[in-house]
Amino acid sequence: MKLKKSLSLIGLTLVFSSPVFAVTMKTPVLTTTVAAPTAYEVDEFERTQWSMTTEEWKKYKLYSSENSLYSKYLDMSKTTPYRIMYEYGTTDEDKHKWLVKEAEFNAKMLKSDASYFDGLTIAAESVVAKLEKSPYAPAHFNSFGSVQLAPMSKDKTSRSLMFVDLNSCDDECSSFIKDSLSSSGAKHRLDIIIKGSGGDKNKLFAFAEEMGITKEQVNTRSITLNFDTGESKALGINDFPTTLHKNVLGAINVSYK
Repeated sequence: MKLKKSLSLIGLTLVFSSPVFAVTMKTPVLTTTVAAPTAYEVDEFERTQWSMTTEEWKKYKLYSSENSLYSKYLDMSKTTPYRIMYEYGTTDEDKHKWLVKEAEFNAKMLKSDASYFDGLTIAAESVVAKLEKSPYAPAHFNSFGSVQLAPMSKDKTSRSLMFVDLNSCDDECSSFIKDSLSSSGAKHRLDIIIKGSGGDKNKLFAFAEEMGITKEQVNTRSITLNFDTGESKALGINDFPTTLHKNVLGAINVSYK
């Protein structure tokens, strides 16, 4: 008995036919649908958000149930688990534990709110600058504490202040500076504040040449060389070299040798 074989490319279906039998095999259908979280997964997420043990969370769920005493008195949509656990605390130590957690939670939220609104203000500056077609980056880049700086061009998205003392810049100092320069991209502005030059421009030029700073970097204002006229003292910089880096959200990071 001869068996005929045929391949159908439509739908990637293989069909084997013969006078006796016929078999059709289809490829599996792939899906990208993400399954909804289970009730257990949601409950575990909530528990870990509040940093409570499984036993503590079990008690909280009981104490906050619909017919519990305090669920009738408190607005449960705005009441934290810590407040509920405080009300049902059986000892002074237990109640104090939940008060501390409540205080830490409130402090964390206040800090988060402050960060959010600071970021919102900065974002608004960017929006206004675009609407007004300003040639400059948002104004928050123009200051580090009490030190005021010249505006930088709108193509820059971050800014750093590097403080260098020529009188104490050894090999380790030079390596730190060169590493910083090599990681400074086209969208970054680096302002170098130089101490110990005595106001001599030739010392600035010699420093730039030694560190490999190019004319293009200076001409495009990616890097600027400046005399220290009290900026390091105003910011409390005592160790050199030190770099203050401000990102698009206004956060400042400090790095030093």
